[in-house]
Amino acid sequence: MSNKQNLQENNDVSENIEENSIFSDSEDDSIAKLRLAKNDKLIKATKKKLLKILSKIDENLLKISDSLIENIAFMSVTLDDLMLKIKANGVKEYYCNGKNQFGFKESVEIKIYNTMQKNYQTSMKLLIDMLSRNGLNDDETEELKKLLARPR
Repeated sequence: MSNKQNLQENNDVSENIEENSIFSDSEDDSIAKLRLAKNDKLIKATKKKLLKILSKIDENLLKISDSLIENIAFMSVTLDDLMLKIKANGVKEYYCNGKNQFGFKESVEIKIYNTMQKNYQTSMKLLIDMLSRNGLNDDETEELKKLLARPR
C-alpha cells in the first residue's frame, strides 16, 4: 500500500471520528452545566448519607474528616458515571497514530476508573479506620461499609 493510500485512510478515519462527535461547541457548555448541577446534587446526597451514618461521631472529628468525606462522595458519583460509560462503550477504544499504527487500546474511561477505584478504596479504608478508632460502633461501621461498597 502506498503512502498516499495510507494518508487517505488515516484522513478518512479522522473525518469519521469528527463526524461522530456528539456535541457542537455551543452544546458542550449547556450539557456541561447540566452535568455539573446533576453531579453536585448527587455528591451532596451521597455526602448527606455518609454524614447521617456518622452523626454520632464527635463534631471535631467530623470537621477533620470533612474533606475526606467530600472526596469519597465525589469519587462515588464519578465512579458510577464512569461505570455507565464503560458499560455503554466497552473497555477498549480505537486509535490511529499515523503510519500503519492503529488498533485498539485500553479506553481512557477504564484507566480513570481503575485509578479512581483504588483511590476510593484507600480513602474509604482510611475513613473507616479513623472513625472506628474514635467512636464508631460495629453497627455503624457495617452500615458505612455497606454504603461505600462497590459496585452499585
